[in-house]
Amino acid sequence: MIGLIDIEDLIACALWTGYVKDERPMSLLLVSAVESGKTETTVQFAQNKGLLYLTDFTAFGLIKKYLPQLLGGEIKHVIIPDLITPLSKSPDAVRSTTAFLNAFMEEGVKEIVSYNFPEGLELSQWIRGGVIAAIASGDFFSRQKAWAQVGFISRFLPVSYSYDLQTVDKIFDAIINGQRLSQDINLNFPDKPVAVSLPPEIARELKPKAKEIGSKMGVYGFRPLRHLTRLVKGRALSQGRTLVTDEDKDRILKLAYYFNLDHNKVLDTNIGGCIYNENFSYLGKGQKVGTSPRTITLPVGYPCCKSSAYCLLAQRQPLKECVHEPDRCPHITYPYNSGTGSLQPKYTENIWEADDTRPKGYGDANFPGNTSPNIAREILVRYTKEGDLVLDNMAGSGTILDMCKELNRQCISYDISPLPHRPEIKQGDARNLELTDNSVDLAFSHFPYGDMKRYSDREGDLSTMSPEQFLEESKKVIAEVHRVLKPRGYYVVLIGNQRKEGRVIDWAAKFSIMGQEFFRLRDEITWRNKGQRAYRDNDYYDELAKEYNFCKQVTDKILVFRKDK
Repeated sequence: MIGLIDIEDLIACALWTGYVKDERPMSLLLVSAVESGKTETTVQFAQNKGLLYLTDFTAFGLIKKYLPQLLGGEIKHVIIPDLITPLSKSPDAVRSTTAFLNAFMEEGVKEIVSYNFPEGLELSQWIRGGVIAAIASGDFFSRQKAWAQVGFISRFLPVSYSYDLQTVDKIFDAIINGQRLSQDINLNFPDKPVAVSLPPEIARELKPKAKEIGSKMGVYGFRPLRHLTRLVKGRALSQGRTLVTDEDKDRILKLAYYFNLDHNKVLDTNIGGCIYNENFSYLGKGQKVGTSPRTITLPVGYPCCKSSAYCLLAQRQPLKECVHEPDRCPHITYPYNSGTGSLQPKYTENIWEADDTRPKGYGDANFPGNTSPNIAREILVRYTKEGDLVLDNMAGSGTILDMCKELNRQCISYDISPLPHRPEIKQGDARNLELTDNSVDLAFSHFPYGDMKRYSDREGDLSTMSPEQFLEESKKVIAEVHRVLKPRGYYVVLIGNQRKEGRVIDWAAKFSIMGQEFFRLRDEITWRNKGQRAYRDNDYYDELAKEYNFCKQVTDKILVFRKDK
């Protein structure tokens, strides 16, 4: 698959562990955004012996059809290109399938209990193997907490990645030119398991990486160390060796770059004619061509004039000179900002304005109380980086979600009453989210302004509550955000005041005080949005304000909190 050489190599090493004597086959869970080549990558291995490629199944169906092969040890790995498909059935079927996979990957299966076998089906011997599964990032994070509670996730080694801009461009070119994006990968597995030795001195060099992986998972790292030792053995066997060498260890440690949920950019060293540094980064990647001119410094390692490099973000105009630092690309532009370097915030003061004209493609401009796209962008650029996980727990029409897609952030969106045409926004109560502790990098809440606008009649909708109840239940939302937000993560609250029965309810002040029970208040920003500007400039409301002697509410507040370590 274009750009996914490392991921293919990692899958191959895991599959080879099924043929290492006295080792349990490795299990991997690939987590990446939609359209990241997960299915195309896994299907490349489907024709190899010892593999069972399943797009959909139940525990009962699997046992019924493949029991002889499982008992005979013919099936070493099960490949599931979309894990959500078999785990989106009835609750009983999901529990049975999850329990089967749990046992299959770990201690083994000796008995099947399901709707079809209520009394239990005892097998003649233990069956076990590895699972290579893939799942879209949003689906994973929405189920992470529930799966962690039953130990399902810990069976896998998590692998995440995202495309860099050059890879995206190569895929586009391949599609335009009618080229295949992937091809079969044939692995010459042995007829029977082979003993592979791992010298203790090499195993000890895996320990620091195992502890690092474990710390991110909230565990000591014992299981990650077992994963790494199995992988280096699988790597050695794939190279025809029965003794692990430093070459095997170095390759697996390099692939460990993906052993997390950080969605690191793929390291494709085959793009252009230049070699990328291992920590290669391209400033400004993923941005669309806009109207405000700017230039971006390209780091050493970017494809240069010797390989006929061109600006990937503009019109593919050939560059006359090498674009190695400190030369600059003259073509790159994008909305909102000017200047050079990486993406920069637009504002330096605590008064922010919405765009005069709302760009299309970010939420719904007609949705009441929608967030301005440039405010969403400002928040994401200031407080997140590429690959970060953003939580929008009151997503509305999805402005934050759409801006995350553009800026290469992962986003999980909830709403108490999601719009039917936005299936990416999941129905959920912001007071009780299906997310694990300390799992998101930034959380954003655009609260309703009391009962100023009733958004639905669904139970738990904050916009249906009295002021007292609204404040009480909103505090539960803030507490839940504190639970799921990572230490040092940011929580951004957008809230406006409400004029009700001749008085102003200062929600911003109340939320500032309430938020500081959980977080440090980092900034308080005044936002003047487009809708309020229209209200401000309307002569009718001017006359009302004069007649009844009140000042129109033309600003909202953005409260920026930060969680302590």
